Amino acid sequence: MRYQAERKPNWPETFKEMMLGVDPALAERTAILTATRMMQNEKVLTMFMSAMWNVLDVSPNTDKRFMTSDHPVIMTSGLGRDDGHFALALSPTHLFAGFMNQQIRTAIQNLHPNVIVDTVNNLMIGQGRKYVYGLDNGPLEQVRASMGTLDYMTFFPEED
Repeated sequence: MRYQAERKPNWPETFKEMMLGVDPALAERTAILTATRMMQNEKVLTMFMSAMWNVLDVSPNTDKRFMTSDHPVIMTSGLGRDDGHFALALSPTHLFAGFMNQQIRTAIQNLHPNVIVDTVNNLMIGQGRKYVYGLDNGPLEQVRASMGTLDYMTFFPEED
């Protein structure tokens, strides 16, 4: 890591600690500025505007409920891909999703709601770093075993 190579003895241990010491709100401010720049980018704007947007309601077909976490956005490895999609649990029974083409939209909508809820919850648990939220403690052992095991884009790298 570049920070470690250039770090002076009196500097904080990590780049994150150094940046938080300079401005505790830096990460949030950077996120807002980055999001603003992305929204103003013609290519990104066109991509999101061309996505097919849906809200999936799983309540009629399953008793399972969506969880969420402190890293709640689900995204494929590239939204510019034909099979790209993104999602965000809006409630325990509703999932907002955007699809880049009709084929992936149909494929996901044709999955049984149990599969959709289980997949989303596994991602929420794995992406969660500090918090995972559910309606009850039913999946507590799964949260303990799997929380933080999946990669997720962060402004600061996770500390080992």
